[in-house]
Amino acid sequence: MSEHQSPEKKPAAQLKEAGAESVGKQQSAPAFNLSANPVQRATPPEGGTTPAVESAAPVADPAQVPGVVAEKTQAAPAAPTDADPNKKYADLVAENPATNVEIATWVLKAASEDIGFVTWNDKYAKPNWEGIRDGKKTGSVADPSTAEVLKALPTVVALVKARVNRYIAAGHTGAKETLELGSFMNGRGGTHGDGQAIDINDLNFTSSVDEVIQLLKDLPAGKKYGIGLPSQGEFFDPAFKLATLEKTAEAAGKATTLTGYRHGKTGNYTATYTPPVPATDKTPEVKGKWDYTTIPGGNALKLYMKSQKVKDAIAALTAGSYCYPDNDSHIHVDTMS
Repeated sequence: MSEHQSPEKKPAAQLKEAGAESVGKQQSAPAFNLSANPVQRATPPEGGTTPAVESAAPVADPAQVPGVVAEKTQAAPAAPTDADPNKKYADLVAENPATNVEIATWVLKAASEDIGFVTWNDKYAKPNWEGIRDGKKTGSVADPSTAEVLKALPTVVALVKARVNRYIAAGHTGAKETLELGSFMNGRGGTHGDGQAIDINDLNFTSSVDEVIQLLKDLPAGKKYGIGLPSQGEFFDPAFKLATLEKTAEAAGKATTLTGYRHGKTGNYTATYTPPVPATDKTPEVKGKWDYTTIPGGNALKLYMKSQKVKDAIAALTAGSYCYPDNDSHIHVDTMS
């Protein structure tokens, strides 16, 4: 068929039959494909008979198509943010435990793996604090469930808080300054047994005095302290430690007089040795002995402490505080008031 011929006409019978099939049927509305790009034909070139290349028309706006409801675009919900992992440190500092039980609970919390600012130097230290938390007597200490607060406990809280505050001020970076709690009550007598004094370990006692001085500065002001420091590094000079000098004198077996400091004592002493006298047929053995005399006009801190910075730090404590030679590798802190 040429381009001028009409399409072949169908017989009337076929047209009638097709019309009969459609009687009584509702015609469906034309479907809209909203995702596909409708085809739009360009105008044929002038004088040409071949259609131009098909091009895609813009997608119809669904809201403009009759019978179609456009979907509403909803913003995705904001993802939940994690809680500040460092808030626990500020929360710990903000707490102010007041009773023995509350303070022990707080110290054990500070020692938890999640916070990690308190450690223990032996297997007895932590159970000691757990006993206080549970209101149990530990050694010769008064009942921790009573209203009277054990003097060492607020001191420990202050020392821990000082460390946590420095960590917060540093932007929660760097190593944590842990406070290693050592011998406390644990069945002991004296100022340990009544909850007044505690030993603190894991400080630098051999090559620097700075950590000890920082601890002294962290002590709560207005209280009197008895401080015990070792015969190591720049602390008490071991050359004048009478306990060591006496062993040498005893081995020589000769009478002698020494000058120096004694363990647990604040003063300056002369120690005079009388060697033993063997037994004879007529006399029993006389054991060797030491006699001590306090030398007035000076004390162990003034005469035998090497570091002037330590002397100054002790002098800066409340009047009535003092310092004396104690065991190595620890500082003894006795809160007297």
